[in-house]
Amino acid sequence: MKKIGISDKIAIYHILIFLLLIVYLLSANFLFDRVLTVDRESTIKNIDVPNSTQDIRYSFDRIKNDKSEWKDLLTIQGWAFIENQNTKNSTIYLVLDNEAERYVLTTRSMTRPDLIILNPELNLDNSGFEANIPKVLIDNNNYQLGILIQNQSTVKYINTSYYCTNGNCSKV
Repeated sequence: MKKIGISDKIAIYHILIFLLLIVYLLSANFLFDRVLTVDRESTIKNIDVPNSTQDIRYSFDRIKNDKSEWKDLLTIQGWAFIENQNTKNSTIYLVLDNEAERYVLTTRSMTRPDLIILNPELNLDNSGFEANIPKVLIDNNNYQLGILIQNQSTVKYINTSYYCTNGNCSKV
């Protein structure tokens, strides 16, 4: 049996390092787009979505393409609430839905004291939201945008007239 010399060991180490580099390059997009998250990025939650209802009022104030660190995001800001219910202890989610996939995405709560004009008897301060959706989720796909609101006593969902396709959302 032939002994492996130092030059052979160095060649083997170089080949292994080269192979690791190739594996990294092939998997980098997956790692950065799907595994690693950026600050304030919406995450996918496993929540059962009920049938669509019409007792949610909502508005999308701003939909824009954004970038955070290395990741392309779609930022959606707006407000939503269940009619005749306070927004205290409510959580708002955005839902991307098509025939094959459904994503329930977290949002960041934003205070909206300006909405008191919609119903002065209710506390609607916590009806604002912001979502930062990784564009990789909606690239090359077409999704209907929905809103899900969950509080202590109920879960409500509404399909909106907005559709997201190829990284952009617009009203249809």
